[in-house]
Amino acid sequence: MSSEISADQLQDLFVRCLYEDRQKAALIDTLTEQAKDTVALAESRALEPLIKEVLVALDRVLTATDATGYLASVADEILEVFGRRGLQRVSTDGAFDPRVHEALGRRAVDPDLSEKPHLHVVRGGFLFGDRLLRPAQLVLVS
Repeated sequence: MSSEISADQLQDLFVRCLYEDRQKAALIDTLTEQAKDTVALAESRALEPLIKEVLVALDRVLTATDATGYLASVADEILEVFGRRGLQRVSTDGAFDPRVHEALGRRAVDPDLSEKPHLHVVRGGFLFGDRLLRPAQLVLVS
């Protein structure tokens, strides 16, 4: 038995080590991306309860009588701050969508007077990223 390693064996060993290093690097990249996604999801989920509570307070602010418009301005500013973090209003312009809208009732209205499928928005709905925080509550036209 010879203790010497041939050039072919060294080349084979080098190629195998290089292949294993590439596999390890790809695995590390994959794990790093998964960790970033997990952290982002955890951060957004941590904000959800706070945002839900603030939205309830904003509902009260927006329904308060304020001749100066100051309260509505503050509410808009708060929504803008949350908007930069991923909060979006649920659109109520189109057709009723049960995934993001909640029907609170129906009222008979002359179809010629109402262009929209709903009479009015009782409470606005919000999405946080791709998650529904609260549906838009609508009174529908019948």
